Amino acid sequence: MNNLKGYYSIEGRSLLDFSSEELSEKVLLSYYEKTVGYEDYYTLQEARFIIGESEYKWKVRQRMIEVLELINPKRSVWKARDDYEDGTKRFNEALKQIKKTGINPVTLPTGWKIPQLPNLLMEIGSSLLPN
Repeated sequence: MNNLKGYYSIEGRSLLDFSSEELSEKVLLSYYEKTVGYEDYYTLQEARFIIGESEYKWKVRQRMIEVLELINPKRSVWKARDDYEDGTKRFNEALKQIKKTGINPVTLPTGWKIPQLPNLLMEIGSSLLPN
């Protein structure tokens, strides 16, 4: 509670102080972004194609695809980051660029037989997305 109080500049400590709709939305969206992200899901093949068509330089696109290929079998960004040989900074840069293209770095399994899955938040309503 003290973390929320400090981070969101909440003055009191009562349940009423922490129960505003605006605060609830901010906290939930914060955790949603950290765990799920705002990007759509694609298969690895589809994500490679989108990155290949992006306007990033060739070397940057290669690194983005390399990071996706590392994440794919692990099904986890955190596990893949630990195994990335070029360092955390380069991994995080590639991850940020992947997300900027609208691709969730955790790709869909090919067994699902769907090339793309929109982010759930878009289905709920774009009014919830942060500005």
